[in-house]
Amino acid sequence: MVTIKTLEQYRKLKSEITQTVKRLDDSKDGVSVYCFDTVKGSSQVLPYQEKVITITGVSQRHIYTVKRLERILKNRIIRLQNTVLEIEGFIDTVEHSEIRQIIQYRYIQGLSWKVTARKIFGYPCEDRARKMIIRFFA
Repeated sequence: MVTIKTLEQYRKLKSEITQTVKRLDDSKDGVSVYCFDTVKGSSQVLPYQEKVITITGVSQRHIYTVKRLERILKNRIIRLQNTVLEIEGFIDTVEHSEIRQIIQYRYIQGLSWKVTARKIFGYPCEDRARKMIIRFFA
């Protein structure tokens, strides 16, 4: 159910989607947490001299953490996109042209009530636009 409060969240939702996608990309490009350890060994040929060999690898815990974070972020992006699509679908069902325009200018583009009224009615009567929306959702 789309309400005025949901419409007011539209631009913030779009911004959060962008931020979350960036964070998801950053998690894929992030620096891996390497594990370091040493073992004793020798060469395979004479002289068999003992030496210390350093081994490195990516921590399984880090791999699990990154995959879990990616899964959480992907789910969040899907939820946010579904909410945005719900709002867009709602706007598409509004039959009254002025209401659609008010929603577009005010909630989607983020213009002030005064500028919205000027674009729709030709004069800056912000109360008229605001009251039309309130009555529409009442």
